[in-house]
Amino acid sequence: LVFFINLNLTIWSYRRMHSKDGVIFEGECHEVSRVNSALHLVINLLGTLLLASSNYCMQCLSAPTRRDIDRSHSKKRWLDIGVPSIRNLGYINKGRVVIWALLALSSLPLHLFYNSMVYSSAPSYDYSAFSVSETFVDRDLDFNNTCDDAAKCNAVRALQEKARTGDLDRLENGDCIAQYATLLQSFHRNLLVIVDSTTGSDDDPLGTLAPLLNIDNTDPYSWICSGNFDDMADWRGKGLSCISQVDELKTRPKTWHVHGRSVQYCLSESAPPTCKLHVVAQIGLLVTILNFVKVLLILYAVFGFDEEPLITMGDAVVSFMEKEDPTTRDLCLVAMGDAKSQAFPVSTGPMVWKRTQHRWIEATTKARCIATFTMFFVAILLVSYLLNMGLRAIKNDSSTNTSLHTLAQMGFGTWDPRTVIRWQLNTIMLNILAANAPQIILSLIYFGYNAFFTYMLLGREWASYAHERKGLRVSQPSGGAQRSTYFLQLPYRFSMPLLLLSGTLHWLVSQSIFLVVIEFFEAGFTGEKMSYQVSCGFSPIAIISVIVLAVSMVLAGIGFGFVAYKPGINLAGSCSAAMSAACQSVDKGQGDELGVVRMELKWGVTAASSDGEVGHCAFSSGEVTFPENGKKY
Repeated sequence: LVFFINLNLTIWSYRRMHSKDGVIFEGECHEVSRVNSALHLVINLLGTLLLASSNYCMQCLSAPTRRDIDRSHSKKRWLDIGVPSIRNLGYINKGRVVIWALLALSSLPLHLFYNSMVYSSAPSYDYSAFSVSETFVDRDLDFNNTCDDAAKCNAVRALQEKARTGDLDRLENGDCIAQYATLLQSFHRNLLVIVDSTTGSDDDPLGTLAPLLNIDNTDPYSWICSGNFDDMADWRGKGLSCISQVDELKTRPKTWHVHGRSVQYCLSESAPPTCKLHVVAQIGLLVTILNFVKVLLILYAVFGFDEEPLITMGDAVVSFMEKEDPTTRDLCLVAMGDAKSQAFPVSTGPMVWKRTQHRWIEATTKARCIATFTMFFVAILLVSYLLNMGLRAIKNDSSTNTSLHTLAQMGFGTWDPRTVIRWQLNTIMLNILAANAPQIILSLIYFGYNAFFTYMLLGREWASYAHERKGLRVSQPSGGAQRSTYFLQLPYRFSMPLLLLSGTLHWLVSQSIFLVVIEFFEAGFTGEKMSYQVSCGFSPIAIISVIVLAVSMVLAGIGFGFVAYKPGINLAGSCSAAMSAACQSVDKGQGDELGVVRMELKWGVTAASSDGEVGHCAFSSGEVTFPENGKKY
């Protein structure tokens, strides 16, 4: 399904690229931002489905067969059952390992490029500002002998004509400073600064006060501060800029001076804030090809191998009850902790039952817990550090208050002149890689977090058989009380929220750092595009949302980890040896001649211990009781 959606999107984007230069939507910037966010939501939904399907197939591929388990147990080694496992790869069919690796590798470029298939561009207008008196509008201009720049003279004449016809917007001093004290100008163009003719000595109306704007200009609106400080030369010598001083000027707009003249008001030429939404057909083609490769790999994984792997805990119980494992004979109380020591099996005889209440987190391994939460903590700390750097840059470069309210006003997932990253990555491809690198890290975190919950919920289902009689949940039910599997080992009430969390995080990250393309337009009245600049932008409020959600996921994982299992059965985790031991029948070598595996089963004492005798615990369709503390089984 995802492949056909991507294929159709790619075909459509190629048609669009040839007909409209890849522009799929053009309009007001806030509208483009909404459409862009919606499309990225769809992209991340499709990406999450691809990630989940790959994870599903990779878990199936890493599941051991009974033959793999018997071979490993004979060498005193155990394998994982019911969970995603890298350690199993050294003991299973090498063909399945190759498919597993190809599925993993095909995900890398997907996460690097998918979110940049669609990106937005915004305009930035160069402009000229002219200081003129109020009589300028009605004065006849004669530049025949004084004009040394025809373009400037024509611009002044055009502005004068627009002022006469009322086509310029009047901005009071405070509004004029606020609208033009910006790193990138997307809403206004050329400007008449109306000054008091009684101040200053220079009546020349041709004062070009604004340089070409670009995202690398460290002081793009210095003209605003000209004439407002006692010694401009000393001011610049101290490394100060208008950016750091403009807040003070905003508090006293009536005292604003430009080149020694007192400003009365401004007449501004408005510019259409037209943003564009682009589609990169080449990325769509790459994504579609990789998607098709995944489809082929998954089909080969399903139909290319004749083996029957033990994918779920139920599969393992069926296998061990139908065919006894001699390596765990008489060890019905072996737990995952016992089998993980070097000497496997750790005992050659009966064991004493100790009633112990385990917590969910004990069903996983210390290495798994450390790896999962270390990735989370490192990612959260790194993102917090980068956010702090970004906020400091915003404050230093534009004197912007970085309160939560101000950050929210900058937009969610939208570019702002103050949040454009200034670095030397000047090609689209390098910026795409930079913007999407966090998606790879996030995918690794998802795999770890998903596996963490899979371990815990596997233990939950295992423990439930000591308290509830029910059919086994297997990958291929053969009738009777057997039930079909969930999304592998995860119940839907956990797997669906985990998928939703993954998709939401991927989307939030795509809205936190993203490709920014700025189109620069000349100051003249033709509005011709001069150049464009590529960088990455960041959205502080989206980054904060990522941090909040990530911290919530960590707290949720820790919280679920401290939930207690009901006591009554030893904790097997994903350990094949512990599962095998719990399935040993009291009748050696009997197997499952009566088809018990298709009945409702419960684990407990099947042969009670009496004085001098040893009891036995196993899965049974008959009546069982809880093991008694201090007795041998």
